[in-house]
Amino acid sequence: MIIGLTGLTGTGKNLAQELIFDFFDFILDVDKIGNLVFRSNEGKIFSLFGVKTKKEVSALVFSNREEMEKLESITTPGIRRIVTPMLKQLGGTGEKKRLLVNCALLFEFEFDRFCDHIIILDSSRELRVERLTGQRGIDAEEAERRISYQEKYSLIPPYLKKAEEISADRGPAGENSGIIPIEQSISVVYNNRDRESLQSSLTGIVLEKAIVPGDRRAGRK
Repeated sequence: MIIGLTGLTGTGKNLAQELIFDFFDFILDVDKIGNLVFRSNEGKIFSLFGVKTKKEVSALVFSNREEMEKLESITTPGIRRIVTPMLKQLGGTGEKKRLLVNCALLFEFEFDRFCDHIIILDSSRELRVERLTGQRGIDAEEAERRISYQEKYSLIPPYLKKAEEISADRGPAGENSGIIPIEQSISVVYNNRDRESLQSSLTGIVLEKAIVPGDRRAGRK
């Protein structure tokens, strides 16, 4: 059983992983693997863009789609070579083994095809900027640039739009905590400032989708 966890930058994927960590036998943090792939190709990447730091690379790629595609031509194959065999192997361990895949680019990497259910996190733009500047130390201009880029090019926004249409009577995305099933295998979860509500929503999905009846390991501590 594989549960995918994704969302645009600043929506709280790492917090979500922390809140449901104990329900899973394996955690696959693809974003960390991506950082390792970047570091292993750092010299090549810096040379390609004519820069000396990762921060400079980020400023370039989040401002220009063509520059991002150059970076992805180096990093994406490496990430897929590492992660795909893991998903195939762990996905074949049977329903009693539970894997959480934390991946910002879950759809772009096509890892969604391995998932039994996908959780997409959503938060208000204001709160996402606040998290990026406060928790990651990214300046406000860079935070806005990253958010704007993802809203334009990510494969996630169409799912968020569908969730908003379904839940029009619940208020704007990000101001509520709750679960919006938009397809049989995909749910959008709103993550506002309420940690307890987020944990309740996530736990509800995991208990419904990933826990085998009679499995006493549910919520292992």
